Amino acid sequence: MVLLLVVIGWLAYLGSWLWNRRTELPVDSVHSFSQQLSVLSALDRTSRRAGGYRPLAPVPEPFRLTRRQARRRRREIFFFLVAAATVSLALAAVLGGVALYGHLVVDATLLAYVVLLIRIQKVAAERRAKLRYLPQPQYQLQYEPALARTGTGA
Repeated sequence: MVLLLVVIGWLAYLGSWLWNRRTELPVDSVHSFSQQLSVLSALDRTSRRAGGYRPLAPVPEPFRLTRRQARRRRREIFFFLVAAATVSLALAAVLGGVALYGHLVVDATLLAYVVLLIRIQKVAAERRAKLRYLPQPQYQLQYEPALARTGTGA
């Protein structure tokens, strides 16, 4: 019963969001496209410098984790999901009903995460098995570029 009320609430929220979005969107897409294009060209003219373009905002470096950081993050997520499954199991045992459905959702999430971790390990192992370095040549080839050999007849 409670689950049905939650679904009805979400449907009402999404319906009102879509209705408001429909009324905010312009009807003439060609006109709105030309407006956006004129705004972009105005930004382009104001952002030029002598050396080229200046960025509108600072560009952050890409977010990269080292292997050790990624392994620690995966372990923390795994233990969080195990703790959530344990707590939801205790709540399901005490409360029953809807808490049992919540526990099943947490268990499904934990299972999906474990399957994902296993797949990541298999792909990494396959990549390591397939990686082969090319042998280094024992001699250096001496070549002369074709354009250097052709001349003006001298």
